[in-house]
Amino acid sequence: MDHHTIDVNESDGTVRVRLGGEIDVSCVRTVRAAIGAFVGLDDVRVIVVDLADVTFLDSSGLGALLAASQRAKGARQHFEITNPSTAVQRVLEVTGTRHLVAG
Repeated sequence: MDHHTIDVNESDGTVRVRLGGEIDVSCVRTVRAAIGAFVGLDDVRVIVVDLADVTFLDSSGLGALLAASQRAKGARQHFEITNPSTAVQRVLEVTGTRHLVAG
């Protein structure tokens, strides 16, 4: 049984990936693929990952976000995380990766 959701919307050079549920080792390949599909595409300037509905984020999920951020930066795309849930905020603060969050 899947304990995560992924919703992708693309508009005017911006891709919004909304993740939900538990982002862990069991789904990290799917998350990487969903975000990675847009890294390096000429018509995509911004990748936004919305984490408002994420209830759990483990190290593999965080690693997927960090890798996507680095790949997007290398492709000269803007990458940001928005709306981190309380669970995600704690992970970002403990790991020193809060800089990924927009604003």
